[in-house]
Amino acid sequence: MALIDCLLALAAWPSDRFAQRARQLARLSLLDWMACGLAGAGEPLAVKLRELVEDEGGRPAASVIGGGRAPARAAALVNGATSHALDFDDTHFAHVGHLSVGVYPSALAAGEATGASADAVIDAFLVGAEAAIRVGCTLGAAHYNLGFHQTATAGALSRSSAQWENRSTQASRRRTAWNARCSARSA
Repeated sequence: MALIDCLLALAAWPSDRFAQRARQLARLSLLDWMACGLAGAGEPLAVKLRELVEDEGGRPAASVIGGGRAPARAAALVNGATSHALDFDDTHFAHVGHLSVGVYPSALAAGEATGASADAVIDAFLVGAEAAIRVGCTLGAAHYNLGFHQTATAGALSRSSAQWENRSTQASRRRTAWNARCSARSA
């Protein structure tokens, strides 16, 4: 099975397929991500990104770490960079990257923008994290050793997985989103 077909199948997993232990770890990862975000909120990068997002405007749909609201995409950008600013966030060593910083900002912003439940956000994180792990393990340490940051490369696909406000999104739309992400990363 091609990796993209595996990821499409993963994105369609029913919620009851996730083990309770995975849900507990996802909640712990959320706590870790939030602590890292709060710690990084005063970093120059975080301040500048919040100012940029505020200047750009748009329909506020999601919360921004450090205060304010922004369009979901902009909130995910600020929150991801802010939570990674001090580089204290969780690491998955087989994936060679940071899962929470790559997935939770998108899952939370999309969830907040659409009124999703906390359980739906956890499900989105689990799908996104699993996608990142599978892509990261496929790319392997050689990818990282060439200077690529798995959090960004494998994370791009994980963010597409986590952003669907509705787990019933058609497979063709998922494939299109992943193809667009891969194309953007290859430029």
